[in-house]
Amino acid sequence: MAALSSEMFETLEEELDSLFDVIKIKIETKLVGSPFGEGRKKLMNEIERDLSECQSLVQQLESEARSTPLPYRAELTSKIRGHRETSGKLGTRYRTVLADFGGDKRNHFPDPKRTALEGRNILERTSNSIARSTAIAIETEQIGSEVVGELGTQRETLLRTKTRLDDTDVEISRSRKILRSMYMNVIYNKLILIGIIVLEVLILMFLVYWKYIRPWT
Repeated sequence: MAALSSEMFETLEEELDSLFDVIKIKIETKLVGSPFGEGRKKLMNEIERDLSECQSLVQQLESEARSTPLPYRAELTSKIRGHRETSGKLGTRYRTVLADFGGDKRNHFPDPKRTALEGRNILERTSNSIARSTAIAIETEQIGSEVVGELGTQRETLLRTKTRLDDTDVEISRSRKILRSMYMNVIYNKLILIGIIVLEVLILMFLVYWKYIRPWT
């Protein structure tokens, strides 16, 4: 689970780096010198949403770092601090551009080579992020399959145990019936024996009376 958490951290980190590149392009090649109007307002809203998403990703990184074993947490915390600083610098740069070019009517044209290079970097980061997400999905699926298999094995074991318990319960019920029958037989035999003894005593008393007592009466 620690390895899976580490991979999730790396995936979030790649997504954050890609978003940083997107924000840089929007600020440096689109916002700078952009004409006033609805297009500029829309671009500003997009950048602000991206900056907010950066903060959300940083918070997710912090959450992943807290679930990481302590020996690795310091390294991840250092990385998060760097990402937070980058996010803060982008926010500062955004506000600076708004302040510097808020009333500036000069035309600023983006560098096509720089735009192409940054676009390629974004594409590479996005591809790496997709590959990492795919690897995590495959690993998660494998873990799920193993868990399902283990649960199936445990279910079979429980069913066998239940069957043995049912058989044992049947044997116990049968033993109880046998013991009850034996107990009733013992009681019945005791009653017969007591009856025989009582009968013998009565016969003996009758003989004594008949032989020794009756002649004197």
